[in-house]
Amino acid sequence: MRPRGTAALLWAATGVLVFLVGHQAYLLAGGRFLGVAPVAAVALAVFATTGAAA
Repeated sequence: MRPRGTAALLWAATGVLVFLVGHQAYLLAGGRFLGVAPVAAVALAVFATTGAAA
């Protein structure tokens, strides 16, 4: 894999982890859990967007 592709993949993984940490903080603050499917869909969208932008 080229260095640029590796960097994009790592940025995408970082973006997903930041989203999931933010979601967990929202839940700890008393937010309502919407389900696994919506959270997974948003995480996938964040992965694709961050990977494309990197």
